[in-house]
Amino acid sequence: AKIAAEVKIQQASCEDDLSKAIPLVKEAESALDVLDVKDFQELKALPKPPGGVDLVCEAAMHLQATIDPNIEVDKKGGVKDPTWKGAGKMMNNPGKFLQNLKEYKFAIDDGRVPPVNVEKARKIQISMGDDFSHAGMARKSGAAAGLCVFIINIIMYYDVVVQVEPKRNALREATETLNNANAKLAEVKALVADLEQKLAKLMKEFHAAIEKKDAELAEAQKCQNKLDMAQRLVNALSANGVIWEQTVERAGEELVYIPGDVLVACSFASYVGVFTRPYREACCQEFVSFLTKKNVPLGPKADPLSVLATDAEIAAWAGQGLPSDLVSCQNGAIMTNSQRWCLIIDPQLQGIVWIKNKEAEHGLQITRMGHAKMLNTFEVSLDQGKSVLIENMGETIDAVLAPIVSRNTIKRGNKRVVKLGDKEIILRDSFKLFMQTKLSNPHYPPEVQAETTVINFTVTMDGLEDQLLFLVVKLERPDLARKKLELIQQQNEFKVTLAHLEALLLEKLANAEGDILDDTELILSLEEAKKTSDEVKEKVVFAQEMEAKINETSEFYRPTGVRGSLLFFLLCDLCKMHTFYKYSLDSFIMVVTRAVNSVTLRKPKEPKKEAAEEVKEKDPEDDDDDDDDEDEDK
Repeated sequence: AKIAAEVKIQQASCEDDLSKAIPLVKEAESALDVLDVKDFQELKALPKPPGGVDLVCEAAMHLQATIDPNIEVDKKGGVKDPTWKGAGKMMNNPGKFLQNLKEYKFAIDDGRVPPVNVEKARKIQISMGDDFSHAGMARKSGAAAGLCVFIINIIMYYDVVVQVEPKRNALREATETLNNANAKLAEVKALVADLEQKLAKLMKEFHAAIEKKDAELAEAQKCQNKLDMAQRLVNALSANGVIWEQTVERAGEELVYIPGDVLVACSFASYVGVFTRPYREACCQEFVSFLTKKNVPLGPKADPLSVLATDAEIAAWAGQGLPSDLVSCQNGAIMTNSQRWCLIIDPQLQGIVWIKNKEAEHGLQITRMGHAKMLNTFEVSLDQGKSVLIENMGETIDAVLAPIVSRNTIKRGNKRVVKLGDKEIILRDSFKLFMQTKLSNPHYPPEVQAETTVINFTVTMDGLEDQLLFLVVKLERPDLARKKLELIQQQNEFKVTLAHLEALLLEKLANAEGDILDDTELILSLEEAKKTSDEVKEKVVFAQEMEAKINETSEFYRPTGVRGSLLFFLLCDLCKMHTFYKYSLDSFIMVVTRAVNSVTLRKPKEPKKEAAEEVKEKDPEDDDDDDDDEDEDK
């Protein structure tokens, strides 16, 4: 009520002030009513108007600027040509000119009249003194006399409107406040009515519930149902519950070791990727020794790989073609956790195979330094957020790529852009850059090593030994090789599946709403997930047993892998004598394959033959294939 009263007072004040201006408007309109088109035609026809008439027309031009399109104005809205010639243009269409004068009040009311133009007209009025009046102009021109009266009154009306405008603004604000208050009042009333309605409904339900004698039976049945659902839920989570309890207990114990373990892992990912395995282990020992001296808590193992990657991630990498030896797994962990672009030393092309498989789903684009379409590839990939692989690099990086390699971005609004040549391109968050060199011992400038994460993918002796062992087994016992490959793929898939199922269980439990025992769909899905998990775990145990027996049989060929790995690294060391002695891993594997195939191996008595027979018995479906393979070997 108070706000409404204030609005009413302000409205009355505005109307009172505006009512004083109404006579001024009427006086101005009356001055125009006595004029017609003919008067302005006669005025326009004057080649040289009497003294003062041109100034009156100039004042009219200032008022009509920005209103009449026939009047040319500058950027500030002022009249470009205030001469008699310009006035003639203004009166080119006398009827339209007269109509514009009659509608000028509305332009003032709408705020379309620039104050500077009114002030220019006022200056002309003041400068002419008493001559700027009906009496002063009547003997010179009737049209000019009418314009004088109109201009005098319309300027006074403009002054009143300007004075009243603050009050009108205040009135608008007060009116808006009143409307908001009324809206809130309506909301409160609606809320009260709704609450009263709900109260009546609840009272009705309350009395109805009292009258029902079987309410206790229904409640008892409901409790029994909940008990059954609770038992099913416990059964569904029994195995996972033990694992989660152990995980929580282990996490509590390891919590104190997080600072040291994370520091070791970060240092490992940042600095040791360029080194071989012995140097990596030495660096880790140095990190651990330093942190121990500083009394930083560390875990018993302080293994960077366990901090940087999970078993499921490592299994997924293996499925994408990453070798399973320790150094390769460390390289994968460093690459996936690095905040800088990765530059990999990959003479044997093992890392590049993994990158191509891993980034295929991200639209990996492959180019080479100096390629004709290299810049176009980067431009498209940056804009679309795709990954780029620069393969077979030398020891220099094209200067045009320096802003990308160093992540030298520019802020444009809420986006980051990077310069590529003379263009600025948006750097999408999904963009990734990988660089690969076949050089075994490249020398890059310090700034390149500082701006990138250099990772050494050079094959290790242990890794090559396992690869050659698998190659020999594949050639000599293709049945075992095929079965082992299948088992490895299955175990990798099992690890990913188990991790996914565990994450799915936790997600469902975390997102459950209300009483979980009432969510039948959730419990059914948990039971199904447990069933799948149990089946997978059984398969994992079986696969591990089979793999152990296959490995036991494959160990018969281990000396060949050891000798082959030793020979390859001896060949690699020959390049220290002369660069002419340089051999690729692919060519060496071809030589080993030819050598194995060219020798008719006398089948000795295998010490692990019983284990091989057990493998065959476990997989009778492959008996026919094994017989065929043995015939081929013979």
